[in-house]
Amino acid sequence: MLMDIAIKYESFPTGLRHFYQHWVPKDPPACVIFVPGLGDHIGRYSRLVSSLGNAGLAVALYDQRGHGLSEGRRGHVARFADWVDDLYSFVQFTFTRIPQDTPLFIAGQGLGALIGINFVLAHAVPVRGIVAVSPWLKPLARTADWRRRAHSKMSRIVPWMTVDDGIRTSELTRDVSEVDLISADPLFHRRVSLQAAQEIERNVGLIGGMPHRLHEPLLMLAGTADSVCDPQAASWFTARSSSADKDCRIYDGMYHDLIHDAGWQTVVADITRWICERAGLAVGDRDQLELGSRGEVWQNVSS
Repeated sequence: MLMDIAIKYESFPTGLRHFYQHWVPKDPPACVIFVPGLGDHIGRYSRLVSSLGNAGLAVALYDQRGHGLSEGRRGHVARFADWVDDLYSFVQFTFTRIPQDTPLFIAGQGLGALIGINFVLAHAVPVRGIVAVSPWLKPLARTADWRRRAHSKMSRIVPWMTVDDGIRTSELTRDVSEVDLISADPLFHRRVSLQAAQEIERNVGLIGGMPHRLHEPLLMLAGTADSVCDPQAASWFTARSSSADKDCRIYDGMYHDLIHDAGWQTVVADITRWICERAGLAVGDRDQLELGSRGEVWQNVSS
């Protein structure tokens, strides 16, 4: 398969440089833009890129501000809207590289899924479908009241100060080898700033009252053993959305990081099939695009 590949940095209108990947076949039937979750980065998603690319789809990913190889304080954002606006900027930038009439799908994991839903609600950009993987709709981590009050006061003085997000790596996936990889990954972090934590909490409450405003085709995925975000929130949100084309799939026994958990093959196949069906593309045997099992950050890949 012939594929134009760009693994580069791009400055968004905010002035921050973002690390991104573009995987674009000739005349793509659709483009999938993927947003990683809190503390995550795009170097971990070779298996998803492989599946979507082998189906003939264009794929675009970027490290969010304060994440991966992009600029910004680690885990910090002044306004939740900054993350959403970054996605808008990346969509605009991506469509300077592909035909303007290419159908767009927004996909995200965890916090990235929440950002994707915000983007669709806030910006008048035609979207053919939304894929929300373990969406950050009802976090299960509990912070003591006294600690929350202390963090609220401190955020007025040092909003950029980061604290541990309270999520253990072992809670993300049952795959022991993946836990080891995450633990040794210098680009993966479990830090969130005091300001960002409050912005995320406010946005969760805001989006929880807006499922009826979502009309686009929607696929929500969650695991029954997710101890980071309540999987029932995904079902609740899906049922109350106004989309005529919606589906919520709950995988028995799976953890929060579905794309890197035991059984990830089913999840990735479901995502690829759902997008292909809505892009009018048959999933069949094609020339294979091989990206490797883990995938470094591919800085030296050329077209």
